[in-house]
Amino acid sequence: MGKILLYILLSMPLGNICTTIVGDEHNQKYSERINNFGKDVSIDVLTDQPKLYSNCKTTEYTREVFSYYDKMMFLLDSVKKYKSRVTHLDADWYLDLKYDIELEENTFYTYYIFPYYQAADGIKSPTNFQLLIQKLNTILLNNGYGKCKQLIGEAFMSMPYLSNFDEMYSRVKAMQIDFENTLNMESGFGSRYSKYQNTGIGYGEGMALTIVMDHLNIKYKAIHESKFYKSSIL
Repeated sequence: MGKILLYILLSMPLGNICTTIVGDEHNQKYSERINNFGKDVSIDVLTDQPKLYSNCKTTEYTREVFSYYDKMMFLLDSVKKYKSRVTHLDADWYLDLKYDIELEENTFYTYYIFPYYQAADGIKSPTNFQLLIQKLNTILLNNGYGKCKQLIGEAFMSMPYLSNFDEMYSRVKAMQIDFENTLNMESGFGSRYSKYQNTGIGYGEGMALTIVMDHLNIKYKAIHESKFYKSSIL
């Protein structure tokens, strides 16, 4: 790794760095790059093939079917472990990272906050997206929350360690089974979601974290991806 890139990584106020890489395709595509990063920068990796990451701190993923919810919980588990800010980056975002970011100490950061569109309630011919939102709203209502107004993107998540972190953790964890049972490989929400439906369960996980942060008045902001990286691997 070049000294300039190493300086950039170490200069970023993103705290500890972690990522999730599960499955033959993703491990084959990203393991060499992530493991090379691990020579100079401390990276925690959740993976089903830990032998590929000799330069990283690994947690073995043992579930038979991958859950996107586990990716988010790995971030929260890491924050709990280090008791400080941790940033989870999807593996394809580890390239030419920038360092000119100023982060507020008690604020969660993502790369984008998506508006929460109308659900399928009362619509005769709802779209697959509206049906998905309806299912997600049902999960939230069943867990004592209202409907979500917006949701965070999950490719970049930077979580601080807060005074009410334990409560937030417990609330997010409590919805995992509902998300995995509702959003799975048989959900049938159409081709728009085939990327997720074909590879795992528990997608849409960012909504659980968003609604809990709203409930606990935890501040969250979006940083446009151009602020923290120059290009992706894809």
